[in-house]
Amino acid sequence: MNRFWIASVLLALLTGLCLWEISTTESCSTEITSVLEEAHAASLEQDWETTQALCRQSKETWETAHRKLCLYVSHTRLESIDQNIALLESLAAEPSQEQLRAEIARCLSQIKSLKSIEYPTPENLL
Repeated sequence: MNRFWIASVLLALLTGLCLWEISTTESCSTEITSVLEEAHAASLEQDWETTQALCRQSKETWETAHRKLCLYVSHTRLESIDQNIALLESLAAEPSQEQLRAEIARCLSQIKSLKSIEYPTPENLL
């Protein structure tokens, strides 16, 4: 009977950790995505000061999210996003914005991929 209770407690613990992981991934990715989308919109409106400020904010937001995500996400995947987000601030200072928009799109794509890969779906479990 004790084995049953131990197994039940472990199952509840694992379920709780899984739900925490989903919640954390969702909140972090939503937060950084909204900042990046605002930066993209500001660059399309040619509001360079706002674009630079949002790129700085995206770096700070990502650094906060990175601390949480590195607990359970592959560091290689996170480092790839780190490198692309680090480029944004310097690209925002450039007069040509096409490369900045491309990097923002790349970051958004990587974050969307991160979110979909970390969800416990049948495809990800098998």
